[in-house]
Amino acid sequence: MKKFQFWVNSLLVLVTIGLLLNAHDSFGKKKQKKVTKSSLSKKKLTEMPEPGVPNKASLDSLKQAKMKTKKASLFASSDKTIVSFISKGEGIDNESLAIFEKLVVKYQNNRSCTYSFELKTWGREGERDYCVSALSNDCLADFTYEIQQQFSKKDRVLIEKNKTCKH
Repeated sequence: MKKFQFWVNSLLVLVTIGLLLNAHDSFGKKKQKKVTKSSLSKKKLTEMPEPGVPNKASLDSLKQAKMKTKKASLFASSDKTIVSFISKGEGIDNESLAIFEKLVVKYQNNRSCTYSFELKTWGREGERDYCVSALSNDCLADFTYEIQQQFSKKDRVLIEKNKTCKH
């Protein structure tokens, strides 16, 4: 009886191992469908554009890219106002920086002009330049006048007109 039980258990172990190996081999393989002529004719084939002819999605993205480069080139003119927060060994004037940042928010929200404010940091004590440009020279002149009035007596805030960003 013990021999019989041993053979049955051994057979069960071998069958289980065989099933596991078979399941493992078929797990990683996908079943391939046979393609017949009738199955191809039933499928809807999507039309492919001719080579060199862009589809609508690529035309839209090209238009958007051209518009972005136009805007960038409008702001890329050399007519920029540069507001520099400098240090003389004691760090930048943080009060003036806070006033300037509030002024930037005010001009971005309340004016009909479109401005570009580019921040460039360059020193160990927080020195930074804000390169300000606008689509209209009148808008830029208005902003420049306002900051000159605000910071005329500050020795750690420099304002340069019609310059290019250096840092």
